[in-house]
Amino acid sequence: MEKLEKSPLKLDTLNKYGTDLTKMDQEGKVDPMTGREKELERAMQILCKRRKNNSCLLGDPGVGKTVIAEGLASKIVNCTAPFKLQGKKVTILLVLKLSFCYHGQFEERLMGVIDEAKQSDRGIILFIDELHTLIDDAANIVKPALARGELMCIGATTRDEYRKYIEKDNALKRRFQQVEVSEPSVDETIQIIEGLKSKYESYHNVRYTKKALTAAVQLSNQYIRSGQPEAVEAISRAIRRARVGIRDPNRPIASFLFTGPTGVGKTELANSLAIGYFGSKEAMIRLDMSEYMEKHTVSKFFGSPPGYIGYEDGGQLTEAVRRRPHTVILLDEIEKAHRDVLNVMLQVLDDGILTDNKGQKVDFKNTIIIMTSNIGSDVIVKGGVLSSKQVNVEVTEELKRNFRPEFLNRIDEVVVFRNLRNSQMKEIVEIMLKPVSERLEANNINVKVTERFKEKLAPAM
Repeated sequence: MEKLEKSPLKLDTLNKYGTDLTKMDQEGKVDPMTGREKELERAMQILCKRRKNNSCLLGDPGVGKTVIAEGLASKIVNCTAPFKLQGKKVTILLVLKLSFCYHGQFEERLMGVIDEAKQSDRGIILFIDELHTLIDDAANIVKPALARGELMCIGATTRDEYRKYIEKDNALKRRFQQVEVSEPSVDETIQIIEGLKSKYESYHNVRYTKKALTAAVQLSNQYIRSGQPEAVEAISRAIRRARVGIRDPNRPIASFLFTGPTGVGKTELANSLAIGYFGSKEAMIRLDMSEYMEKHTVSKFFGSPPGYIGYEDGGQLTEAVRRRPHTVILLDEIEKAHRDVLNVMLQVLDDGILTDNKGQKVDFKNTIIIMTSNIGSDVIVKGGVLSSKQVNVEVTEELKRNFRPEFLNRIDEVVVFRNLRNSQMKEIVEIMLKPVSERLEANNINVKVTERFKEKLAPAM
């Protein structure tokens, strides 16, 4: 009797909602992995276990969690992976694409992915980035296959998201073994960049010297800290436009509306901009808009009219700009200001000129105007697993309900500030404790700050 051959299983769902990393590596579309050997080795050890063979990579965004999955695919392609993993296929599950559907379809699609991964002749290793998005019903679909060892999986998320979502689900937590992926040191980063150098040299048709690479890493480590990367990038874009002349010369250098919860770095970023652009933290005028809530307070901006008390003193804003025309103007909690104050600011944003109480024109063309607001904070705080784009859309709608369109349209960039992660708060603690330690050391008092102390202090910052 002729033996029937088993036809290969079609991976329709996996192919639709996943990306085959092993195939990409074979086609030369994956950059070589440099560094992270220890983390990759640990992840492979976990995958080779009979039970509890799923790892969860924990680390901040951008530290290289996805690179570890790419490194595993490369080892499989080059036949240098452990025997148990040879011949397998590493597939990134595109959870966001999977979730774009009607109610109930997501669970159906996820079950299809799991069934195909379990039944695949070759064997599938699923890489699930943003693992914390698989919660509630989705987690219940995945847990049985993970518990029985029928599914090989590498998850990736941040430490904060892990605590917030996965740690609370004891059954899901037990299925994954943690692999810490910390930020690489300066030396490790230089090694990583040198490993990728040739690819970028070929693509951009340039040459990178060892000195340039080292300087780039050291300067980045010194000046570019984590926290609010989107806010920093938005400001950088506007400042670059101003520097190259792509702006109206009759308006201020740039204008921003910073929105977000209290204590996330809005004022600190304004300080940094004053230092970085104008060379001094003194180059900043700060006004509390809660003092301008009444209609009559608008005169404080440009001075009291003749015959009234304060006429000779001039305006709080106009006099400050006259004395220091190259400056950052920080208007705190702009939503509290009276509508007439906003009309005055509309004139400044539009014409770059404000006439004071004595009829003298004050030039605002060499200023950077920053207005802060807490509008949209509830959306940001409760954002959960909302994407940055979704948060921005909802915050923008909140702003439209509170400010007139002509006012918002005059602002160069609306910058949304996110909640800070615990790891970022610890970095802030370290930065703020450094001058304190230096002052104490000058008096022969040595201070040792433990990690536990930083963790205790961080939430209070």
